[in-house]
Amino acid sequence: MQKNKKKKLLTKKDWIIALLSFAGTMAGVSGAFTLDHIKEKNAIDNNKKVIIKNIQKEISGNLVDLQKNISDNKNSLKSLVAIRKVQNHKGEIQTTPALLRALNNTHPQIFIAKDSVLVANNTFKYSGQYSIYLEILSLSNIAWETTKSINILSEIEFDCLYNLEALYNLQLVAVEKSESMIPSLQQGNFKELIASIQILLQYENELLQLYEQLDIHYDKCK
Repeated sequence: MQKNKKKKLLTKKDWIIALLSFAGTMAGVSGAFTLDHIKEKNAIDNNKKVIIKNIQKEISGNLVDLQKNISDNKNSLKSLVAIRKVQNHKGEIQTTPALLRALNNTHPQIFIAKDSVLVANNTFKYSGQYSIYLEILSLSNIAWETTKSINILSEIEFDCLYNLEALYNLQLVAVEKSESMIPSLQQGNFKELIASIQILLQYENELLQLYEQLDIHYDKCK
């Protein structure tokens, strides 16, 4: 005849050990979760630092290119205005030999006369070849487009993001305005080209101010 086994009751010590084991398990899970969260945050911070550094480098390079383009456009504008002063209403060079020499002295080789026809007292209509230098604006946006493609914009502070968006949008407009001048140059429509350069310079000067004023640093964009 088997004796009935008595159920073993958990003692206070057993309960303490069980609770400590459970707490230890929870602490381990919580610790692992916290560690993963820290690793993820560090990875995001490192990505942001790289992105902001690349954008800073891109803007610095664009600033140099923009300053040169503004200078070139101002010189081209002066040359074109000078040409317009000796053109007739048909856009033909019609002036005196002295004024034509003065034009080429101020703007060397801008117009090389190949033939001339006397149209009035000491005034000739000249045919020849123009030499107009016009640099089309080219600015990089690779760093910015890369930033938008990797879904990290939500991690960048709003004011910083807003300023970058405004800068790159204006940069795109300036590049498009510059490219739109090509047909006028090819057609020899200097009147239209002068107007286009004047408009472009307004955009470029505004963009220049944004480049110079923009203060993009990690501490301000995190």
